[in-house]
Amino acid sequence: MQNTRTETGIEKNPLLRQVSDSLALKTLERINFEGVGIDLPNEFYLFQFFAYMTHNMLQRKPMETALTDPKIYRDAMARYAGHVQLVTTLHEGIRRGVAVTAACSVSDHPPTVLVCLNHGNVKNQLFFDSGIFALNSLASHHQTLSNGFSGLEDISMEERFARGQWDEMTTGAPTLVDALAVYDCRIIDIRPVASHSILIGEVASVRLGEKNPALIYMDRHYQSL
Repeated sequence: MQNTRTETGIEKNPLLRQVSDSLALKTLERINFEGVGIDLPNEFYLFQFFAYMTHNMLQRKPMETALTDPKIYRDAMARYAGHVQLVTTLHEGIRRGVAVTAACSVSDHPPTVLVCLNHGNVKNQLFFDSGIFALNSLASHHQTLSNGFSGLEDISMEERFARGQWDEMTTGAPTLVDALAVYDCRIIDIRPVASHSILIGEVASVRLGEKNPALIYMDRHYQSL
């Protein structure tokens, strides 16, 4: 018996055409509806529903993938919880410090960490020239210190350092006396990427402080953990 194909109207429906490349729709078009026991109207409405849901997802896709919009990216990263760190250095008698969350461990053999700094800020050249930095992990009681080093307050660098107690360990970089942990590092590599430079530091010495709640930054405000 010659195969016949029941007219489904799929080709005439602009909504279903949006998913014409989907496996489900291709399968539907290949089915010989005579003698296979399929209730055509039910199947038709099922695929209409499938197409409708797919269409809605396609409509949302530009918002979900619009990574070229810096604001959307920044809003997404604001939901990324980060432990606040102070990265500090000293070069030719000049101290500099910056509050960051873009820092993490690279390896424990040898102990290595990285920190990302905006190389568009000419003042950060001090880090690149010094060849050293200290990563100071902040506790919840360091919020005022973090505010100073994040640039939220219009104060000088020496006024920022005056809010904490400092010493030095191996490299000579300023180290925060009551930090949760301090990683005193020598820079072994600097890799510029887009607007920032990744400073990779081999840890020369480590100091563990008292166990206190960590200072976390998320949703554009401080939290503790």
